[in-house]
Amino acid sequence: MMTEATWTLLRRVYLSDYPRIRRQLQRVVGSTEVADEALQDTYVRLAEGGRITEHVGSPKKYLFMMALNAARKILRRDKSRSRYIEVVEKLDPDIADDAPGPETTATARADVSAVRAVLATMPDRRRAIFIAALFEEVPLHEIADRYGVGLRMVQIELKKARQDIFERFKGANVVDFAASGPNGSEE
Repeated sequence: MMTEATWTLLRRVYLSDYPRIRRQLQRVVGSTEVADEALQDTYVRLAEGGRITEHVGSPKKYLFMMALNAARKILRRDKSRSRYIEVVEKLDPDIADDAPGPETTATARADVSAVRAVLATMPDRRRAIFIAALFEEVPLHEIADRYGVGLRMVQIELKKARQDIFERFKGANVVDFAASGPNGSEE
């Protein structure tokens, strides 16, 4: 039976030899992700301790075999999942379709049309600042330079644009930032 001193020795060797074990395991299993997951499983097993009846002649070899066995389990699990996914996709080809359905598409188009209508009612500069900040992700200081206004004016125009949209939709979640309220705070 393995003693607590043996577990302590294995944990110490695991920590000191981790880079070498990781490289060797990566070469054997052919995957960094699987090697890392297997080493994590090995560490958990070491932390939990337990009963092992065999004698540990070489801690380094023993640790590598623990990690390799964990990697084999992971590879079998992943292969099994992969086969299951292939079967399910063959049975129902629409199951893996992440495309929005007709109802979602129609709602999104209506929302976009409604936001465009609100944008059309905004003053030109406000609309341009709003589009640059939200859709083009231009930093506010660059927008200020672009339109020859101060940073505070850009912030005011953005606040007014949010208010315009919020007022039009009265909190409907058409545009996420507008749903939080005209001042950007929860209402």
